[in-house]
Amino acid sequence: MKALKFATFIFVIATSSIYAQTPYFYYYKGEKQNSPDIINGQKDCNPISTFPWAEDFENNDTNIPPCWEKKSHDNNWIWNIVPAPIGTPPTAFSGSYKARIYYSSGILPVYKSQLTTPIFDLSTVDIPVLTFAYTKTKYNIFNVYYKNSPGGGWNLLQDFFGDSVTEWQTVAIPLPDKSDYYQIAFEGLFLGGGLYEIQLDDVRITEEVSVSLFHSDNYALAPNPVQNLLTVKRPNVTKVKVSVYNSIGGLMQSFETSEATFEINVSNYTAGVYFMRLSDNNTSVSKIFVKQ
Repeated sequence: MKALKFATFIFVIATSSIYAQTPYFYYYKGEKQNSPDIINGQKDCNPISTFPWAEDFENNDTNIPPCWEKKSHDNNWIWNIVPAPIGTPPTAFSGSYKARIYYSSGILPVYKSQLTTPIFDLSTVDIPVLTFAYTKTKYNIFNVYYKNSPGGGWNLLQDFFGDSVTEWQTVAIPLPDKSDYYQIAFEGLFLGGGLYEIQLDDVRITEEVSVSLFHSDNYALAPNPVQNLLTVKRPNVTKVKVSVYNSIGGLMQSFETSEATFEINVSNYTAGVYFMRLSDNNTSVSKIFVKQ
């Protein structure tokens, strides 16, 4: 039989006899070089509405977690769950497993591969924040997208390119345009040639509360979110080192103080999530605040 070219095919997959929240594979292939798609799909899962939510890939196997999905243009460039000591660095960010996309050598066309989260209901979450840890090699690109409707397109949250990140880097990103249908996609873009690798671990969605005062561990940050001056109150007057980092781990400022109440001017910070670490000789406390 002669193969049809440039034809459109519509197919239906019956799911009535398969198990929910279980990975299944299906494959379709077209004539164009970039048209093949290899997809790991799953039966419908209910939106997640309880937070904080976390996925650390510690399922003790190499299957992607329930209700996740992976999609690639080439089977050589596809997300997988791998155990330590595979990868660079060989350790996971925490535990023993991590998500990884890898290609060892050769010159191929530009390929991309996505790993997508379950669906979330963020409609009642005050300030949803996505956090994760990643590493990457130099010439590939790591993109993070979101969409907030079933038929909507993917919107870029943040992209990572340029120099290699060979040690685990943590990132925190406030999630915009929250809705009752929300999904995150982690995309690796392979540009061809050499050794290419992206690793991902400890994906979390947490809720920051928009109130005038945020108490935790006897520390208080106000206001949070903040526009100009952030007031910090702590339970004692011992000397402490205060360090503020942006969402990709860059140090914004660092100083020492013995004051029980002090202010930090964040008026020149760009909008986003920031981490504050307060440490002395015996303890270390980390806090998150949001700059509007």
